[in-house]
Amino acid sequence: MQKTLVSITLALIFALFCSSALWAGNGKGMRDGSMLEIDLDSAVNIAGTVSASGIAGAGLTIDTGAGEFVTVYGLGSQAFWNSLGVVKPQVGEEIELDAVEVTFSDTSTRLIAISLTMADGTIITLRTAEGPVWRGGRQAGGSCVNGGTCVKGGTCPLGQK
Repeated sequence: MQKTLVSITLALIFALFCSSALWAGNGKGMRDGSMLEIDLDSAVNIAGTVSASGIAGAGLTIDTGAGEFVTVYGLGSQAFWNSLGVVKPQVGEEIELDAVEVTFSDTSTRLIAISLTMADGTIITLRTAEGPVWRGGRQAGGSCVNGGTCVKGGTCPLGQK
């Protein structure tokens, strides 16, 4: 009896574990696929001072200095930034980034970051044509930092090394 109970418990735990992968969305953005085909050529440049930085997914708000506040999403998790050895932009820090506007199935739009230049000149590539770099957007999962130094053995795009 106890052996059967243990087997059933293990089967339920395994089923729960496997089903969580189905709910993850795999980078599809609101589960409708709108994040899969981002036109990187339509990127806009935004520069200014970080005025708000929320928890994961809340975006980064930038004061452009012209009375305009722009919120940009898609900067990746804290674990991604930790893996790069770079501190995520903080309130009061000057940054510049390239972002594209994505329209979701519910007609809402968001600016999604492609790359970011920190105040010290550090350049972080966040997305390539293959997707977010933290989700395999590079051949080996690496990210270009400082205009081309790849970390984690990844392959940088556009001939960067």
